[in-house]
Amino acid sequence: MSAPVKSLVMLSLLAGLSACDTSSQNADSSDAPGTNISVSARSDSGAPVSLKADGEAGRLAVKLPGVDATIALPKIMLKDSNFDLDGVKLFPGATISTVSVVADGASSADPAKVKIVFQAPASPAAVKSWFEQAFKEKAVAVRAAGENLIGQTRDGGNFRMEFAAAQDGKTNGTILISEKR
Repeated sequence: MSAPVKSLVMLSLLAGLSACDTSSQNADSSDAPGTNISVSARSDSGAPVSLKADGEAGRLAVKLPGVDATIALPKIMLKDSNFDLDGVKLFPGATISTVSVVADGASSADPAKVKIVFQAPASPAAVKSWFEQAFKEKAVAVRAAGENLIGQTRDGGNFRMEFAAAQDGKTNGTILISEKR
């Protein structure tokens, strides 16, 4: 797995578990949804490993070799500061609704993939322009492809950012990352 994919897998795992340390900060927003997180991978021995945090119910399901558990956790919402792609954070004020990682090595030609769904408090054009500038400042290769951005991470993985209009002038965004094979 490439460094960005490993980092996002670790972000997913740590974000789900870091909720254990949130006490009163989520108490007033218990009805608010959290971030959904799913990780599907294989252990060194090839056994399936999965983690699924349900942002609606506040439950974490863990399946590892010899372990199958569901744990109740406080709901957490990942935000702009919880994301980093080659030094670029999410658009200020953005929230992440879903993180999905598939790194099961089903075939050697099938790279690990990460999908991040977020919402940003600005128009798609403003969000896209902000990302173009942020990647330029960090010397990350990126190009416009219609309403989307396509780029390459510093270690050669590919990414695609899609931006769509949402209600109230906001943007629904999707980031797709695949490791270099």
